[in-house]
Amino acid sequence: MAIIHEIIAPKSNADEVMLVSELYFSNNDYVRKGDELLDLETSKTTIALDTQIEGYVEYKIKEKDSISVGEVVICIHDEKFEEEVIVKNLEDI
Repeated sequence: MAIIHEIIAPKSNADEVMLVSELYFSNNDYVRKGDELLDLETSKTTIALDTQIEGYVEYKIKEKDSISVGEVVICIHDEKFEEEVIVKNLEDI
């Protein structure tokens, strides 16, 4: 499994921080060139990010997250990947 492409949050206006308003796929879904992957909201507009490569999507963010310009928001993998599972010790809860 390899990351074949990373998508970063673009700069579109004076805003340095954007809100993730919608994700269109789930992790490990297969995406094709041109598929719209997510929407970002700035103070003046909504930006749709799409992919220029086919592969399996891994979101590095969640809906309603605030993200910075230049932050990696999506990785595209060449094959399905194992999602990191966080297990908490019940004694710590």
